[in-house]
Formats: sequence, structure tokens, C-alpha cells
Amino acid sequence: MIGSLRGEVLERDLEGRVLVDVAGVGYDVVVSPRLLAELEPTSSVFLYIHHHIREDAQTLYGFATVDDRATFRVL
Repeated sequence: MIGSLRGEVLERDLEGRVLVDVAGVGYDVVVSPRLLAELEPTSSVFLYIHHHIREDAQTLYGFATVDDRATFRVL
């Protein structure tokens, strides 16, 4: 399981995803619209991650704070 990521934002899209480069590996992370607006390409970022694993897909959800991640997990 992935618990956090620290790296550089390579790109972001209008669907709420950012591509984060961590030591040469790009991670596609879903973030909230609020957080998406704060993240600029080439900026450094640290995200707390909820790694959601299903039979047919794996999704990374990124959060600015551990409290935001905990709230997401309760929902």
C-alpha cells in the first residue's frame, strides 16, 4: 500500500487528476478540486495517499492533510 508521495507535479487535468513524479516514476493521483487549484506544474508536493484497490482497478487519492484523508476514509 502507498501511504504518501513526495515529488514534483508534472501535469494536472480538468478531471481532478495530477501526475506526480517521484524519483522518475509518475503516479496518477485523484485530488479534490480545491487541491487541484493549488497545485501548479513543476511545484513540489507532499500528498497523503489513500490507495484504493479493486478487482479491476487501482486508484490513488491524494490529500493535503492526514485529517482530510481520515475524513475520506470515514465516508
